Amino acid sequence: MAGLIECEAALAAADEATLDLLKFLGRRIAGTRALLVVSYRDDEVTASHPLTRGNAFFVTEVLRDTAEPRGPVPATVQDVVLARFARLPSGVQALLHAVAVVPGRAERWLVDVLVSPTLDEIEAALASGLLVAEADSLGFRHELGRVAVESSLSPPRAQAWHARVLAALSDPARGAAPARLVHHAVQARDRGAISLQAPRAASEAAGRGSHREAHAQWQLALREGTPVDDGERTRWLDGAWQAASVLGALDEALSACQALEALARARGHTAVAALWRSRQINALIGLLRHPEALAASRHAVAGVEALPDGAEKAFVWANDALLSMLERDCGQAAQRAREATKMAAGWGDDTSRSLAQTALGASLLFVDQAAGVAVLSEQLAQRRAAGLPRLVAGSLSMMGSGLGELMNLKADEALLSESMVLAQAHEADGTRDYAAAWLSLVRMWRGEWAAAATLASAVVERTAGQGMSRLMALLALGRVRLRRGDPGVVEVLDEAQALAAPSGTLQRLGPTCAARAEAAFARGDLPAVQAEVAAALPLAQARRHPWFIGELACWQWRAGGAALAQVDHADN
Repeated sequence: MAGLIECEAALAAADEATLDLLKFLGRRIAGTRALLVVSYRDDEVTASHPLTRGNAFFVTEVLRDTAEPRGPVPATVQDVVLARFARLPSGVQALLHAVAVVPGRAERWLVDVLVSPTLDEIEAALASGLLVAEADSLGFRHELGRVAVESSLSPPRAQAWHARVLAALSDPARGAAPARLVHHAVQARDRGAISLQAPRAASEAAGRGSHREAHAQWQLALREGTPVDDGERTRWLDGAWQAASVLGALDEALSACQALEALARARGHTAVAALWRSRQINALIGLLRHPEALAASRHAVAGVEALPDGAEKAFVWANDALLSMLERDCGQAAQRAREATKMAAGWGDDTSRSLAQTALGASLLFVDQAAGVAVLSEQLAQRRAAGLPRLVAGSLSMMGSGLGELMNLKADEALLSESMVLAQAHEADGTRDYAAAWLSLVRMWRGEWAAAATLASAVVERTAGQGMSRLMALLALGRVRLRRGDPGVVEVLDEAQALAAPSGTLQRLGPTCAARAEAAFARGDLPAVQAEVAAALPLAQARRHPWFIGELACWQWRAGGAALAQVDHADN
């Protein structure tokens, strides 16, 4: 137990700020090694105090519920709530139905529009214990009670109630949030309203940095909505691609890019089609589908080769440079990056210029580490000054993982730690997981095995079905288990091999084969050591990667193979 937090929430002290603090700690404590203990003086808690809003019966029944599949509420809770509901007059039941289809609380004006309840009906609903009133709203005392009543409605009746709520809230004078309108539009099965409100809700969410909500709204619009034309569909797909890219939802980002490429090609926009083909590279790399990424880049470059210089061409070249860097073809990457930088500058294209700068700096890391750090540090400073936290997190992750691959373990831990924290704060899940995976590797190499295993395990738990972040975390976890004598080494390293092998790239094969060679040596299987080395050493030599050559050659020598005369540093 790393920490114990004690908090006494007495009547005088448990103001809204205290309760907000408890909520804040409760939402974040799962990722820590801490215990939060909360106490209160029950003789000072009145019936109106916020600490009386829980319901021991509801909590107990939720914990006891083992039904599969699980319903919206436990059957026992449903029975108790509906038994009380059934004893009420029809007018009160109608009032409860109206409030039940509105999550949270229903404004009094909305309730009046829906059912026009009498004062006696409102008092009866309050006396039942199901409903509570505030100055200008009505709501269920407990959310489980609301859900129990709502779920008792037949589908047609529920649909009708939601349609009425949607109609009332759609009056522009009411100022209802688009996301609220979307909820009722979905329940009312109103495709027109979904088509109108889901894109608005997505844009609004993205504007305030809520990328998960934006992602959900764009996916809903594409799945349930009907765009008026190809232009609107393009805007929806672009929004969906941006949100998916931020969150690291790689399959969805790739699907959006492919659809956008098809739309551009159908409209005869060759350069735009090439741009969207190029943007598929990022998702393909993340999914460890490197051969497809290389093919996509070749296709995109060929698509713009004969075109006049422009923003799309600059982007395609910059992304091709970045791909070459990831393939550790550093000479070609640097040359292409400089060409893209010059072209982007001529068009005032900051996006392509920044991408080219990333490719140049990262490729130089493997040729002249100080020069690469200088280029990437300049870019990092620019992004900090511009107030772009997600891009700052990306720069930190790029520099930290590159230095980690080159065993600069002192410099990269701080970079990766900051990247992980920034990315977490701004919902950049893909960046967070990759930085965390690399940080677990760094801590493994530094001998901090417990910290490395904890961090790597968390990434593995979050990344089922994903690619590069999961792979690097598996490698850290496998090597820690091996060195501590823990079980489960074979399973994680076999999964790592299954992920890395199809990529065909040194960046993934090098560390995977090295980890598996270590495991084979530990169990005394020298032929297996030689086989792992043979799968990656020729590629490391072709790319002149000093650290991968060195480690793989060491395992080759320890398994009885020939020692290399020398290891050249990359100068390409």
